[in-house]
Amino acid sequence: MADTRTYIRVHDGMPDHPKVDGLSDKAFRVLVESWCWCSRHLTDGRMPAATWHKRGTPKARRELVDSGLVEQLDDRTVRFHDYLEHQRSAAEVEEMKAARSQGGTYGGHVRWHLNRGITDPECSHCDNSTHGSSHGPTNGKPIAPGSVTDGKPMASSSTDTETEGTTSGSSSRDSVNRHPADRYVRASDNDLDGAIAGLLTEQTGRPCPPDHAAKVRRQLLDGRQVDKPLPYVIRAIRDDPARFLPPPPPTPCLLYPS
Repeated sequence: MADTRTYIRVHDGMPDHPKVDGLSDKAFRVLVESWCWCSRHLTDGRMPAATWHKRGTPKARRELVDSGLVEQLDDRTVRFHDYLEHQRSAAEVEEMKAARSQGGTYGGHVRWHLNRGITDPECSHCDNSTHGSSHGPTNGKPIAPGSVTDGKPMASSSTDTETEGTTSGSSSRDSVNRHPADRYVRASDNDLDGAIAGLLTEQTGRPCPPDHAAKVRRQLLDGRQVDKPLPYVIRAIRDDPARFLPPPPPTPCLLYPS
């Protein structure tokens, strides 16, 4: 499971930077501890003066101010220089947590409601779903649950979530849809994108931006006729999350202007 703890990013050449190289060990420790405090408390690089004055010694704090690494905004607040250039903002952290949470609730919805043809009025995902068959017969043949009609093969990681062709002998035993029902649910694109973002963040440890989630949705579903896209997408991602890896975060680089 992905590590859900918050963390700071520090370039491995940071100790050699001119603004940092001359710091005493005490000042260096105060700097790193303060970055950790800002990350943990989601302050976007700001710290109350009362908290700041409890860190290290007056001499160590003065070193950081004189070097330009800490800015005194007013009598009540200090700010760490270029913090948001290298660390995640509070908004980014909250977005990542929300994506993980949404992915988790979607998993429960799929397992207990969607796959069993059950509607729970207290489930927000059930409220956003539309029951009823999404697709009618194709070429006079019914579409099996989880099947596709374009004949396009999927990668080996997710072939067990779809059935090529519509022969009467097709079996759904290996499909993510293990509880066939008369009613099938299609989630909206926004719901699918939210589930994709949450699952990829959970599985890979990388925040998944909305445009990447939409790209993965199109990659998995465009050109395919899938009766239950949500469980299909979830199964495909869980089978091979590395195949849909979100872009890496910006390379951390603590290079401050002179």
